[in-house]
Amino acid sequence: MRGIVIALAFLAATAAAVECVGTISDVKNHRSYQFDLSSLHHDDSTYVDTLWYRTDDNTIYYVNFCGQTASACESEDTSVCIRVPDGDDYKYNGGGRTSTQKITIAEASDQSPSSSVTVTYSNGDNCAATNGNYKTNIYVNCQQTANPGYFYNIDQPNSCDATLYMWAAAGCGKEVPYVDPPDDDSSADAGETVAIVILVILLVSVVVYFAAGAVYNWKVNGASEVSEFIIHKDFWMSLPFLVKDGVMFIAHGFKKGDYVSI
Repeated sequence: MRGIVIALAFLAATAAAVECVGTISDVKNHRSYQFDLSSLHHDDSTYVDTLWYRTDDNTIYYVNFCGQTASACESEDTSVCIRVPDGDDYKYNGGGRTSTQKITIAEASDQSPSSSVTVTYSNGDNCAATNGNYKTNIYVNCQQTANPGYFYNIDQPNSCDATLYMWAAAGCGKEVPYVDPPDDDSSADAGETVAIVILVILLVSVVVYFAAGAVYNWKVNGASEVSEFIIHKDFWMSLPFLVKDGVMFIAHGFKKGDYVSI
């Protein structure tokens, strides 16, 4: 029984953690860099978050890269825990879920892809200010002597989103063979492909419909004039008027009798 409990605890801890190593690609210069964030991570045996940043209003951002923070946020899937003053006490908000961690190319304007990496945590607790969820971006900038590292600044465009800046040896990328970056727009491209396929099928169906109808009218009905080749000619000739009747019907609140059918 004890073995089962230990195994379940191990599985839970494993599920809460994510990969600490990420590779980003600088498409412009055709170079790739690997970043190892494991030095910015502490395991569950550590009861204090060593990486934190205090704002001017005494709000504290506790961070544990690739894993759960030790601070008092309720979710077990929280890499950023925000402690906010609440009268004589404090309240805690999840600033981003561990499972949403993304390691992407540097976004800091004064840093290069080899000397900085962006780590994002999203889908945190609900934030009433924007009726959305807390989200935290972290710019990990290279400083070889900063190990594990420290935060030195924060940007807060609103009370729900924050960008933390830190110096850390983990922000120094190791060049690796170039790999193409993942296509984040693959789902959008798939949707566009489906739409194009449907449009092509529709156009082909229309062409086949009229072509087959013309052959039928020629062979069976002896069509000789252009208008006689149109299949279901009476319907297509009256279609514009039927559409107009429908529009008028809707415009008059679906009431019959107060407009004249043409």
